[in-house]
Amino acid sequence: RAGRGSEAGRVAAAFAIAALPHMFDYRRFRPLIPLALVVSLVALSAAMMFIMADLGHPERALHVLMMPNAGSVMAWVIGFYGAFAMLLTFMLWYVLRPLWAKQASRTGARIPRLLALGYTPSVEHEKRDYRTLRITSVVGIVLALCLGAGVGALFSVLPGRSLWHTGLFPITFLVSALLSGAALVLAAASLIGRGGQAFKATLLTLGKFIGALLVLECIILPAEALIVVGCGIPSHLAVLEAIAV
Repeated sequence: RAGRGSEAGRVAAAFAIAALPHMFDYRRFRPLIPLALVVSLVALSAAMMFIMADLGHPERALHVLMMPNAGSVMAWVIGFYGAFAMLLTFMLWYVLRPLWAKQASRTGARIPRLLALGYTPSVEHEKRDYRTLRITSVVGIVLALCLGAGVGALFSVLPGRSLWHTGLFPITFLVSALLSGAALVLAAASLIGRGGQAFKATLLTLGKFIGALLVLECIILPAEALIVVGCGIPSHLAVLEAIAV
């Protein structure tokens, strides 16, 4: 897959792991929320750098923002990138704010107190934070899916790329993206995390989720190959034969 596309997929997958605890009260993934948001934000930044490199002239991105074309897939993708970057930044700050407040109250450090913006831990604040994060997670999931499918759609409308120019590619791309993104979060958590048995159980659950996505990927890829073979387009068949060899 193209570099920017895979990065966009990792953004969606990492954010999905962070959003599940708030959307469905899935407590098992709660320890992974800050790490998943950081991974998602880093992947989003890398994806935006790939887009800037593709444009050749990064300043031309301003034309898309100032004079957007509703019929351009690229314009929609850039819009999703911008909206999702703002949402990720807000959600990461909102998740870390209680941790900074606790650190400030314990150590008296000035920087965590400034970052917490006067937050004081309480039951009322926890309930309000949960509602806010739940709404943010729902909006973020919609943006993440639109981002992943949008980049897949962007590739699928390129007739010069034989194997990409299929209607199934956005779905294939999204599943591949979720798989690679979840695996990246698992790798980061395994290297950085220092939890006990509960944290290990969380990683095991994430591993099972990745296994399910891998099974789905193994079903979609042969289906995509069968479609290419059934169409009989020489340029598509040539790419498929090159991959098989």
